[in-house]
Amino acid sequence: MNRIRQLRQRAGLSQTELARRIGCLQSTLSDIETGKTDPKQTRLEAIAGALNVPVSQLFDEPSPSAKKSAAQ
Repeated sequence: MNRIRQLRQRAGLSQTELARRIGCLQSTLSDIETGKTDPKQTRLEAIAGALNVPVSQLFDEPSPSAKKSAAQ
């Protein structure tokens, strides 16, 4: 979930600020960003809303080689 971290930093938000906006603890957001915890759909929707991106952008995109393999 490090894509969330990238999007949060691009938005200029600290973990504390994003956590406040989505109604969770900073430690919970940290666990989500590091992959220690898998967020529920409602939490993903809240994060996406706070970052003003679609939920699909919260996930790492496959590498170009993975996309190529999937197409074959």
